[in-house]
Amino acid sequence: MSPTYRVMLDGLAANRDPDEVAAHLARILNAAPGTVRALLGSRGVVVREGIDRDEAMRCRAVLERAGCRAVVNREIPVVAPTRPGAQPPELPAVPDVMAAVPSTNKFSASRTVSYAIGFAIALLVALIVSLPK
Repeated sequence: MSPTYRVMLDGLAANRDPDEVAAHLARILNAAPGTVRALLGSRGVVVREGIDRDEAMRCRAVLERAGCRAVVNREIPVVAPTRPGAQPPELPAVPDVMAAVPSTNKFSASRTVSYAIGFAIALLVALIVSLPK
């Protein structure tokens, strides 16, 4: 799925006459000048959404030629929330890659534990012998 974009109106460009920009934008958007004037006074008004990048750039260019500041943002896909008690979607099984690797360990687990116990006993004996009498 290709990413989609949103074009937002971000007010007037610097040093532009609001009435002139509102009239020009009203012709482009096919809207009443009063409505467009109200839109120009606010920031972050979504003009177009769900369009591809090329279309978003064209739309931004048209708004900037009309005397507006415009911002293009990539839309973040929204994941629908699950109902309480609903089961999460089943994930694909992950192959057990370690099963395919041959074991190179020469010692079994019980043998390793025996060596650890023997080492601990030898350490204790060494500590007892080194204690002052």
